[in-house]
Amino acid sequence: MKNVSVMQRLRASGLRPTVARIGVLQVLLSAAPHALSRDEIYRQLYLRGTPVSVGTVMQVVTQLSKLGVVFHNGIKGRESGYLISS
Repeated sequence: MKNVSVMQRLRASGLRPTVARIGVLQVLLSAAPHALSRDEIYRQLYLRGTPVSVGTVMQVVTQLSKLGVVFHNGIKGRESGYLISS
């Protein structure tokens, strides 16, 4: 799934593309191969002008994680974060 668009990833996982979901995936794709925490994802969305709340980012990351679209790198502390599944 390396050359799959954000929209295709969402549709393949059975999710409707929303502003928040698209934004979270775009931020994670642009940060790859580095992991981002939920707060870092929110900060990047805020800087891009994407109108989402911290709670929405947390909810979207949880949904995407449960469906295997993103995963947590399992590291604790400063390097902890989420990555796009390949």
